[in-house]
Amino acid sequence: MLRNSARISGDAVYWKWNAGTFTAVSEFGDPLQHTSYALCIYDQSGPAPALAMNALIPSGGTCGLRPCWNGRLSGFGYRNTHRTPDGVLRVRLQSTARPSTLIIIAGGGADLKVPTAASPTQMFAQNPSLTVQFIKSDARQCWEATYPAPAVKNTSTLFRTVIP
Repeated sequence: MLRNSARISGDAVYWKWNAGTFTAVSEFGDPLQHTSYALCIYDQSGPAPALAMNALIPSGGTCGLRPCWNGRLSGFGYRNTHRTPDGVLRVRLQSTARPSTLIIIAGGGADLKVPTAASPTQMFAQNPSLTVQFIKSDARQCWEATYPAPAVKNTSTLFRTVIP
């Protein structure tokens, strides 16, 4: 889901990915120290996808009085109430017991770089598809989902779709 609100504080992004194969916790890298990530959204309205939006999630750091990242037995969690640098509030990276992986990214506010609408009636052209990638900084791992048209909702201010 991506929302472009009339009030910049109302802009929001939410992406949940759990359609892939098993990812070991070690494959996430070490966001506590040196692994950062990028959420990238590509809109394809011609022969090649074009980057429509990206948000960086840096490694390490402190958010308020506590570390931004914390380690868990099954993965990592990120929480940044200041939503800097690119509007990301929280990330959950989880290696589950079943053969899949869970990634959740949520954010919003003034630092979120919401794309300009593709037309007066659509946020994304999404013809033939829209691709969302969560990329690890060493480029050795990328979790990706491609959403074919039509979306559940694709207006100039709101985009919502489901995993195909």
